[in-house]
Amino acid sequence: MPLYELWPNHGRSFVAPNATVVGEVEIGHESAVLYGAVLRGDINSITVMDYSFIGDNTVIHTTASLPTGSPASVMIGNNCYIGPRCTLYSCVIDDFATVGAGSIILEGAKLEPGCMVAPGSVVPPGRLIPAKQLWAGNPVQYVKDLYEFDEIALKEMLSQEGSNVEKHMLQFQDFGHAHMHDS
Repeated sequence: MPLYELWPNHGRSFVAPNATVVGEVEIGHESAVLYGAVLRGDINSITVMDYSFIGDNTVIHTTASLPTGSPASVMIGNNCYIGPRCTLYSCVIDDFATVGAGSIILEGAKLEPGCMVAPGSVVPPGRLIPAKQLWAGNPVQYVKDLYEFDEIALKEMLSQEGSNVEKHMLQFQDFGHAHMHDS
């Protein structure tokens, strides 16, 4: 849906019919925005790179500016999994990161490549979650380092999510997406 003459761009990705994608939002190829999710690019931009999944009822939005002077946009890298019922607010999620269901990532936080935030966790403003580590709690605390086994499990989960999304895409293939505008 356009806002201030800014049209979302979703490439070859699945956007559920009841998801809301508004304003300056860019979604890469083979990604998915699942049912009830809201991506509000009304204040600053939201970018979701390729092969990433935004779970059911997740809300992603931005603030006007950050006190650190960093960009107040949301950037989600390639091959990321954002679980259902999450809230992301002006943060950076690097490649292969996992955000567990019901987690909250606050403004200025950065999740480095391959890290994992456990379900129900809260990442405070400006917090850095280092690469290949598991953090959990409210506020998050270090739990353990992640190893090759954990990376393999993430890749399997992403593959399974991709298969599920393909099934959903086929269900809606006969219906147009008049609410979306491809550039």
